[in-house]
Amino acid sequence: MLSEKEKIQFSRHLNLPGFGETQQQSLKDAHVLIIGLGGLGNPIAHYLAAAGIGKMTFMDDDRIELHNIHRQLLFGEDDCGKFKAETAALKLKKLYPEVSIDFQLTRFIESNPEAIPAGVSMIADCTDNFTARYAIDEKAASLKIPVMFGAVHQMEGQVSLFHASRGTRYADLYPLPPTSTLVGSCEEEGVLGPVAGIIGSLMATSIIQFITTGNTRADGRLIRFDGHSCETFSVEIKQPSRHAKKSDIHAIERDEIETIRIKEPSFLLIDVREQHEHDEYNLGGMCRPAGDILAWFEELPFERTVLLYCNHGMQSHITARVLNQKRPDLNIYHLKDGMKAKPTVE
Repeated sequence: MLSEKEKIQFSRHLNLPGFGETQQQSLKDAHVLIIGLGGLGNPIAHYLAAAGIGKMTFMDDDRIELHNIHRQLLFGEDDCGKFKAETAALKLKKLYPEVSIDFQLTRFIESNPEAIPAGVSMIADCTDNFTARYAIDEKAASLKIPVMFGAVHQMEGQVSLFHASRGTRYADLYPLPPTSTLVGSCEEEGVLGPVAGIIGSLMATSIIQFITTGNTRADGRLIRFDGHSCETFSVEIKQPSRHAKKSDIHAIERDEIETIRIKEPSFLLIDVREQHEHDEYNLGGMCRPAGDILAWFEELPFERTVLLYCNHGMQSHITARVLNQKRPDLNIYHLKDGMKAKPTVE
């Protein structure tokens, strides 16, 4: 039950049509995992804490730098060098002591995906790279945890809710990541601070809507904000068939490669990373970037066994799923944990 103090504190919520004590209690009972405490994670964390969310966990291994603070408004110049997740947690805890806030100084893709805390009711994906987004999408789908996704680039941004238990996924919107050479970072192409704030606020609003009512306009739709025109557009995400022949995709460990090589002497080893990554270090075979799969999937010999690999295993898994749909004649393996996994030592 809400305390008398909480009824006063959240009275402006309670005065909203259709928003009563039951809805406010839903926020109090919720646990949101925010992955990435940058330009999107900052406003989400602040607004959720102010709205009366019961618990938040922050996941980020980055430290604050001077160029961050124009859009990451929880931080100031004196915070440079500190960890984002820890600093945000400490500052918000002082402002809202009733909110339970934990933090993990780790990057999702480099950590054990099992690090998602028990009891998380929603994930806010505020990451800035495709590998992490696909990894979050994959893990959240397996746990049936809804994901509020957001992205910002220059003067525009995107918001969507991916709810795998009954709706669309990030992989439905982007079956494959774009070629890395076509996508610039914030450092290379810039981002306007208030646009990050707008997208973060839209994400926070949608999270509150979904937790309190089970519905939000962002569910199954891509909402795009154009900062040039100050207009918002919304389109429905079409859900593709999920009936790919999963039995034809086999995940293997690094120390099983030689076994496959002996069993299938004519198999093809394919590095799905970018060419510059392949040139720096590889396990052999040809380099065919995942982002260019539509240009190379037809060149593979008919009815062959292929083994796909990348750094951490996520990109090769995504590519394997797409390749399985495009080339059902192939027997497809992918390196489960990628080249970064250490071979088993007996």
